[in-house]
Amino acid sequence: MKPTANVPASIDQVKQKIKADDQKRKQEAEERAKREGERGNRRTPFDLNKLQTHWNEIKEEVKKKVNDKQQQYIMDEGELSLQGEFKIVVKLNNRLLLERFRLLTPMLYQMLSSRLKNDVIEFEATVGEAAKGTLEPYTSHEKYEYLLEKFPLLSELRDKLGLEVD
Repeated sequence: MKPTANVPASIDQVKQKIKADDQKRKQEAEERAKREGERGNRRTPFDLNKLQTHWNEIKEEVKKKVNDKQQQYIMDEGELSLQGEFKIVVKLNNRLLLERFRLLTPMLYQMLSSRLKNDVIEFEATVGEAAKGTLEPYTSHEKYEYLLEKFPLLSELRDKLGLEVD
């Protein structure tokens, strides 16, 4: 037997059906907006340990998604800290990585906000102090000067042994 269509007997029934469907759609839209509004305002607090745990969890996932070696390096070597309640500071050791981090931020935000249940997190990248201006000693003379700053008695030892710096 073929199913038959349920045809309303009068115009009033059609109007009632339309009104009921409109009310149902309106109620569903309100519930959906409420759920999305709650999701957009999550402010669950977290600490550095929890952040570090989730960072380590997403590290491999991010490294698989991006083909950029510098972005992979950021995930491995970036030092995390918290500033205020929800600002995540990633300390990089190279000024050139700042732009790569900026490109990585949307993916990090998406992953971390869902895991931390927090939609108001912010990211900031800084360059570490050692990377900003001081360079590692390279020549023999630079190495000697560096060691002399750390160990002032090195000059006396050099004189007693009659050594010269190349």
